[in-house]
Amino acid sequence: MKKCARVKSIARTIIWSLAVLLPLMWIASLWGTCYGSVQLVHNGLQLGALVGDGELGFGINSNGWLPASFIAGRDTPAWPREWLPHITTSNSMIGVTVPLWIPWIMVLGLCSLIRRDQQREKQRRLLGCCPGCGYSRTGLASGAPCPECGTLLTPEGVG
Repeated sequence: MKKCARVKSIARTIIWSLAVLLPLMWIASLWGTCYGSVQLVHNGLQLGALVGDGELGFGINSNGWLPASFIAGRDTPAWPREWLPHITTSNSMIGVTVPLWIPWIMVLGLCSLIRRDQQREKQRRLLGCCPGCGYSRTGLASGAPCPECGTLLTPEGVG
């Protein structure tokens, strides 16, 4: 398997996994909040991340007073309060919050691009075209490289 094909395969797996996990995270975040923070320097810079109320949030604090990790549940789901991204600032802290529907829409867009790419490759193989550039391979020997891009036709690429 070529290195590029392996990278494409890994990227496809990650993107399709995110397409499934993000809506599940959104549903779970309506029932509770999960927060974690890391202190980078003793009594200094802290980074925190939050999933709750249908949002994904990140924050940086220079005083080191962010709380430790916690999980808080609810008896009834809380409908998201914010539908657009927003930035929160105070004296020593800055935070960015993004509703989970935004990254999900972006991942769905990537999924559609991946699907389109797969359809094009399949159509090129069926028509006997070069899988790399789409050049018609009619009249070429079976082991000859593509005259346009130099791609060799692999056995799995034979239509």
